[in-house]
Amino acid sequence: MLRSLLTLLPFLAAAQDAHLRRAFEGKTVRVKIDMPGDDGGINVYPQREDRVDWRRVGDAIKRYGAALRKGDEATVTKVHIKPKLIEFQLNGGGFGSWSDTAGRPSVPNTYVSKSSRERDLEKQRNNASGDRRRDLDREIDYLRRDREREETRLRAIGGRVEVEAQEWERERRLRSGSRFNLHYPKGVSPEAASPEAIIAAVAEFVDFGEGATAGNDRRQPALRTRGDGAAALKKGLTEAEVTDLLGEPRTRKTTQAAGLPIVEASYESADSVIQTQFANGVLARFTISSK
Repeated sequence: MLRSLLTLLPFLAAAQDAHLRRAFEGKTVRVKIDMPGDDGGINVYPQREDRVDWRRVGDAIKRYGAALRKGDEATVTKVHIKPKLIEFQLNGGGFGSWSDTAGRPSVPNTYVSKSSRERDLEKQRNNASGDRRRDLDREIDYLRRDREREETRLRAIGGRVEVEAQEWERERRLRSGSRFNLHYPKGVSPEAASPEAIIAAVAEFVDFGEGATAGNDRRQPALRTRGDGAAALKKGLTEAEVTDLLGEPRTRKTTQAAGLPIVEASYESADSVIQTQFANGVLARFTISSK
């Protein structure tokens, strides 16, 4: 009896999955909260009093951006039951799978190895002396400096590519959707896997009502006015030139990428906020939004 029951379990799980797919997938809902652009989504514990760790949600939105905003409409793209978890995915379920990262710009290797000529000269130097050794030292030093110049060039390229890769990923995250992960530490019961129970579990965060109107337009509104400084911005300016145009930054943070400093700074004018990113001291990206 037990053996026959165990053999039925995969079929029962598949039947539950199929039932939930018919109930939800392809349906349009409206989200009531901002949701992070990552496949970690929002963890919900329906059986707890504090069902969501909102600090963790806030940290995820800061790190990955909000793929869905409060008031947006989204399509239920997947509902999947796992032993202790139900995934409720919207607009693709969030960025993070291996296939999501395919096509991300790759930062080049910045290390330049010694040439066969340089290695051969070093061997000759070990057995040389006097003028011959000094001549070899000069040639070895020339080849070493040439190699270091090439590494500097590659690091500059790597810094630009890293900025492009971050922008590529940011854009992909904002259009890859998000998800709710419904956790049941003691296992997903048949009752918890019913459409009614799932709706109840996420009703605080999702509007399933019929006739929902289009979600908020998330495009940034055109600026009414841009100061001369903001209007003069263009890629390739130095950080000092941008400061001359916009004044001292409101915030400034420095990180490293491919051995080069990456500076993220924000500036304010009377009616706009300007976010900038500098690679090796040169403006690589900026956005301007209304206050």
